[in-house]
Amino acid sequence: MQFETAGHLLPIGTTYVESGMVVTSFSDNASVGYDPLTWNPTGGALYLHGTNQYVEFRMANQSTFNLNSFDFMTNIGPLDSRWIATSTGWSEPLPSVHLQTLNFTGPNYSNINWFRVGTSDWATELDNVNFTATPEPSTYILLSIALGAVGFARKKMNKKA
Repeated sequence: MQFETAGHLLPIGTTYVESGMVVTSFSDNASVGYDPLTWNPTGGALYLHGTNQYVEFRMANQSTFNLNSFDFMTNIGPLDSRWIATSTGWSEPLPSVHLQTLNFTGPNYSNINWFRVGTSDWATELDNVNFTATPEPSTYILLSIALGAVGFARKKMNKKA
């Protein structure tokens, strides 16, 4: 998810869809592609600015996914705090960095329904969100049935020969 479609304001309750992921804004100052306060371009990133702002990411088909990484940039200030939370109940602070790719591993970022990124103050940008969709349990069941049927058919053919 690279936020390639610039020029979208995302007031509270609006969504942005790209690469099968839906981003819902819980921010009165969010946008894709530019700073909503100064109208300066942000290079296509998702931008948050203001007090107690956050966005939520979910798969459009409501399936689970693994969060792998995203590019993260903040204005570094003494009162700034950024955070990430997931549907597993996990929450942790994010670093104050000018630009860094943050990588996520482990059970708190696997098979999640959603994740949220927020800021207590100032500006935060996200870009290049990398995620992997996880198969539904029914997919594993169907695959097991298909492999069993192939094995059974092969065994039956070998007996006839």
